[in-house]
Amino acid sequence: MYLFITSTLSCFLDLLVGIIIKYVFTWLFSGSKQDQSLRIELINIKQEMNQISMIDEFPKYAKLQRKYNKLENELKKRVNNRVASRMKIHVTITSITYALNVILISVLVYMYRNEPVVVLPNGMLSPLENIFKWPGSYANGISLTMWIFMTRVAASSCIDIG
Repeated sequence: MYLFITSTLSCFLDLLVGIIIKYVFTWLFSGSKQDQSLRIELINIKQEMNQISMIDEFPKYAKLQRKYNKLENELKKRVNNRVASRMKIHVTITSITYALNVILISVLVYMYRNEPVVVLPNGMLSPLENIFKWPGSYANGISLTMWIFMTRVAASSCIDIG
């Protein structure tokens, strides 16, 4: 039972880790209060620029335009830095999780290569019994290798549907 639960959870976790990390990082790396204040200030400057005639008060309009461009560049730089750091952490955590999962599956396959994960009644696997028990030699059982393969196919199908 331990082998069944561990291998199944490992296969589903491997496919869901990207989705989980995406939602967690969206929540953790949302915009800061400084970014919000910069956005509000940009909106205010834009409204002020719309109220001024560009032809009649060009110096004042140009000054506001320079200020707007400066704030916009600062906001873009802050957002780009935040996105870059988020991407680095995301790739690092995802890679570590995948590596740990590969190590876990490799150890499980090595340790339990001759034991069935699931043993079914006689005749349940009738035409495909040899395929399901590969690389083992037990009757009416599904090997860990085949169980991992089937679970990953099922998990990826569920994720594709959702």
